[in-house]
Amino acid sequence: MSTHMSSHITLKEFQVLARRAGLELTLDELEALLPLYREFTQQLAMLHDPSLPLEEPVMVFPAAWHQR
Repeated sequence: MSTHMSSHITLKEFQVLARRAGLELTLDELEALLPLYREFTQQLAMLHDPSLPLEEPVMVFPAAWHQR
């Protein structure tokens, strides 16, 4: 399933995905999570877009962290 199609996923298809992941959710839980899943897949598709400009990162983190 492509990310474009996953944003149009039905409740039944979402239930199948949840079960494949080992989750047994109620229909109420699935209905509450489905809009979040759709939003997430749309945002994920933007990250996989080959035309995404590859500029410098907005933020960098040091590899070593020293506790004070």
